[in-house]
Amino acid sequence: MRSRLQKKGMTRRQFVAAGSLALGTVLSGCAARLPRSLETGQTPRKSFIDMHVHVAGIGTGETGCFVSERFRNSFFFLIDMWAAGVPHWRIEEAGDQLYVQKLLETVRESRTTARAVILALDGVYDAQGRLDREQTTLYVPNDYVLRLAREHGEFLPGVSIHPARRDAIEELDRVAEAGAVLVKWLPNTQRIDPAERRFLPFYRRLAHHRMPLLCHTGEEYALSAGDQRAGDPKRLLLALEEGVTVIAAHCGSLGEEGGRTYLEDFFGLLDRYSNLFGDISALTQINRRHTLSRLLDEEVMARLLHGSDYPLPFFPLASPLYFMGRISFSLSLRIQRIGNVLDRDVATKRGLGVPESIFTKAEEVLKPRLVAWSSSQGPGRRALCQGVANVSG
Repeated sequence: MRSRLQKKGMTRRQFVAAGSLALGTVLSGCAARLPRSLETGQTPRKSFIDMHVHVAGIGTGETGCFVSERFRNSFFFLIDMWAAGVPHWRIEEAGDQLYVQKLLETVRESRTTARAVILALDGVYDAQGRLDREQTTLYVPNDYVLRLAREHGEFLPGVSIHPARRDAIEELDRVAEAGAVLVKWLPNTQRIDPAERRFLPFYRRLAHHRMPLLCHTGEEYALSAGDQRAGDPKRLLLALEEGVTVIAAHCGSLGEEGGRTYLEDFFGLLDRYSNLFGDISALTQINRRHTLSRLLDEEVMARLLHGSDYPLPFFPLASPLYFMGRISFSLSLRIQRIGNVLDRDVATKRGLGVPESIFTKAEEVLKPRLVAWSSSQGPGRRALCQGVANVSG
């Protein structure tokens, strides 16, 4: 099932040129008009679900979020908040609220994305199943994303539950009843080993609720990581055997073990499990730029979903100019000038040959939970959610 397409890299000179051009483009503040095929593809209205969107914060406005002191003082945190539209001098004042405000504006102004699955992130838990704040880098509570999704029809709630917490099953039942559309894990950072058999009851409960597990695969560098081997796709075998719908975030695009890449492991699992999918979030980033071409195989593409990994697809981490040779120079510049980061991510992927079926696949895979989410809302909210899904681009 591996793609027959060959990896295409960039010379150092091309890389430097691309970076310089992208910087010039960003600084120019120009807006470009793209061919309609890249703006809207074959879809006549904005209708996509971006199923990999992060929310974050430090707890302003009693959101319940927190970050570790080490991460709070890191350059990456400041860049992450800047990319999300939060200037560093306002983080302490209203960082959480400004983050959501900018995200909401970005989705509403998008020509392609109608709804975003916003992701909670549970913390690290000790041997007694208690939250270990000292070891937790970033914490975004489930109630926060559920509340945001209830308040804004553009959002869908993606919760996070560490399977070792004392009340993991009870919490899963609670959020399933509240209409959560998936559970998100970042095992490298949360210190979860998905292969532990003590998590069997949790997997069986996920399957019972028809709740997909969106699990980071591959190595992790954005947040602090424990054992990078936790991102090995093969560690998801137990969940797959129990019938859980597993979405391998990033398709194992970074890392290897025993001379075999995690991407190759992902391909091998696709052959064996029809309940395994992958998301293509972050694959326009410079450190993952060789992955997408290997995924554009007819059989593989049928199992892929679109996600952006917002707010990470920003320059210089992500740019169409890093794909010169596969996207023409002139088109790369025009895509780079798109102001909306979600639309720029979609246009870059379209320029690389990603078909419309991938952008619309989330609706199919998440369907049971989308129905549950709609049912959990009142009649007025159900109408609003349906209206957001059908809004014209």
